[in-house]
Amino acid sequence: MKTFRDAFLALILFSLLGWIVYGQAVLYPFLHDDVVFIQQNPRIAHLMDFSFLFSSGWVGEGEVGLMNPYYRPFLEFFYRLEYQLFGFNAAGYHAVNILFHVINAFMVFLILQNIISRRAISLILALTFLLHPIQSEAVVCIAGASNVVMAFFFLLSFWCYLKDRRRWSLIFYVFALLTKEQAIVLPILIILHHFCFEKSRVSSKEFLRPLGLFLLVTIFYLLWRSMVLQDAATSIIPSWHELSLRLQAIPATLLMYGKILLFPRDLHYYRSVDILNISWWSWPLFIGIVVGSGVILRKAPSQTSRLMTWGMGWFGILLLPSLILPLIYEYSLIAAFEHFLYLPMLGFFIFLFIGLDHVFSLPQENLFRKICRLTMVIFFILLMMMSTIAQTVFWRFEQSLFDRASLFEPQLGRVQLLAARAHSVRGEYVQAVGKYEKALIIFEGYLQKTTVQGPRSLYQKFVNEIRVELAQTHNNIGVLQIHQGNFEKALDHFEESVKFNPHDLGAKTNMAVCYLQAGKSSQGKEVLRGILEDHPDFEPAQQVLGVLEQSQ
Repeated sequence: MKTFRDAFLALILFSLLGWIVYGQAVLYPFLHDDVVFIQQNPRIAHLMDFSFLFSSGWVGEGEVGLMNPYYRPFLEFFYRLEYQLFGFNAAGYHAVNILFHVINAFMVFLILQNIISRRAISLILALTFLLHPIQSEAVVCIAGASNVVMAFFFLLSFWCYLKDRRRWSLIFYVFALLTKEQAIVLPILIILHHFCFEKSRVSSKEFLRPLGLFLLVTIFYLLWRSMVLQDAATSIIPSWHELSLRLQAIPATLLMYGKILLFPRDLHYYRSVDILNISWWSWPLFIGIVVGSGVILRKAPSQTSRLMTWGMGWFGILLLPSLILPLIYEYSLIAAFEHFLYLPMLGFFIFLFIGLDHVFSLPQENLFRKICRLTMVIFFILLMMMSTIAQTVFWRFEQSLFDRASLFEPQLGRVQLLAARAHSVRGEYVQAVGKYEKALIIFEGYLQKTTVQGPRSLYQKFVNEIRVELAQTHNNIGVLQIHQGNFEKALDHFEESVKFNPHDLGAKTNMAVCYLQAGKSSQGKEVLRGILEDHPDFEPAQQVLGVLEQSQ
């Protein structure tokens, strides 16, 4: 009865704190990937279209789809189900993400209670999972449902396995796999769990039979996924040379993850690692940390060592898919999304907190020491809450989201392009031009570097898009300058517009109008006649020229 009461109180606490920290997100609109997966999803209203659901991969937006092939049928069904409930009301989708995150924290608490058997440590770890600012990307972004829903089935499967409900564990594992590929490491975690806590049962049928079923399901999933996606399934597998570069970047990536988990001050979207610009000290530092951790584990008591090993294993194993075959953004930049840490971060803090608890624990604690420890825990929780609330604010608008990302990822052309588009939508054309020009320089630099046809065509597509959007933005600024009577500045922007897109007849017509309003009718006529010489049916130019001739 006491266990049920503790669990119920923990659920109430998680719900209260979770909604305090993330509740403001229900006011936020669809942003970026949310638009692609929900608002622009042509099958979002086809709830029962199961044939297409399981026989087709979801590759997402054009250029992203070339590099990020997905097979996530249950996630697609989940979006369709949400659409039936909420339509295109973003508040409902945000509320569901928060609800799943709260339930996941509660599942973490139950699992840790079963393994650690110390309520206080389990509660602190579950609260860290719930409130750490690194989680904001997975929770506040609607498309982060891939993380929170997969984690729900993943944790439920692991919980059922611990409770010897192997059939249900296998079923939930299938749901996790069909939600996000990261779940594929669950059988490895089960093996790790047995070696840490039930080593005597490793060779028994009670262990080998269910493990065999998990492996069979995994193999069938990989074969089916490969068959459905066909060539797209292998598009993320690089050459051996590129694979070696990605593997060499693993220590730098892990050190970066450790830094932002301990000091989450520079959290941002589109985080990346340059595999051609890895610091020489990353490998020695990483090896030193591994060796130091090994020494600590050898000297720690048996139970503490097992728990810390399990935590370290949880962290590393859950990151394996994104470390070995990371997604490539641009040229040599690989994805290091913060939402990759949604589940792995739990293992990092298990290792850290169990170790700290061992170091600072005393045989006998007086009341003063207990009050000091409790004060530190409360301060830590409040600090996480304030940091997470501040972090979620950046997800209110695309402009604030991508401005922050461009601040920390100035070398990433796509971020500059997305920030430019966000500013342009808000009518902030001057800021948009600056971002567009930075993006153009970056992508033209990629074109000069790469010799592979696939990436070249991709970067050329980006360059063409940016030139067109730069032209349109300069055109918009020119129109605004005309309204303000700044004809010389307007002409400068129209000239820039035509330079970036010589086929933009609208910008040329606006340039002619600007000449006319500035009292330079001969130059205006010349521009209009040039337009009509090549495009005699272009009505706006005909109308402006007709009005001009009638007035004279």
